[in-house]
Amino acid sequence: MNCEAFRRQLLIDPYCRDALFWAHARVCPECASAVDEALRFEKRLRALLSAELTTAGDREARWSVARGPVTRYALLVLPLLLAALLFGLGFGLRLDASRDLADLVIAHILAEEEHLRAKGTIPHLRLQSLFRLVGADVDPSIGEVSFAGLCVVGDGKGVHLVVPGNQGAVTALFMPGNAAPAEQEIAGAGLVGTILSAGLGSVAIIGRPGESLEPVARRLLGAVRWDQR
Repeated sequence: MNCEAFRRQLLIDPYCRDALFWAHARVCPECASAVDEALRFEKRLRALLSAELTTAGDREARWSVARGPVTRYALLVLPLLLAALLFGLGFGLRLDASRDLADLVIAHILAEEEHLRAKGTIPHLRLQSLFRLVGADVDPSIGEVSFAGLCVVGDGKGVHLVVPGNQGAVTALFMPGNAAPAEQEIAGAGLVGTILSAGLGSVAIIGRPGESLEPVARRLLGAVRWDQR
């Protein structure tokens, strides 16, 4: 799960039980802080909604709640709901402004690190079907792939691959919605790699320190053909 998917889920249900949701919160300080704020808001909102109405005026408000859809009670809650919406939008704006593509790539790999331990080989027909969903084709020269799936990193849908390397598993994130005008190095959380231009977007090739990533990148980029229309 990446930061954008996390933000969407947080706005839907801050008590989400999805393992990937909480795995991402453990490795992303900004998202963890957002969860804490959302849960504090939920606590305040629940306390407000459960408060007893004791005065005569409040009893009248309770009667109004039972009689009609527009009430003083609703007018009290609506500003809080609006505040929650503005909080979510504000967090999204801060996230987009403060996190670049390299950060999103590392967060995505750490949130889905179980794929690095995948065994076996993905059939080529499966690879073709995935790449066609994002406007590309792939030929058998891509070599052995131990994991393949759709993903969302930054702007748009992409393909997440794991391939064997000399020092361990290597991750390749094909991101047609994220342009990379220049090569960008990645380093953090025990990972190193690079983001390269590919088709109308980019591809990130990430491994452990000491991994020879250049031949892996050359092979993968040569095997994928993008629809340029």
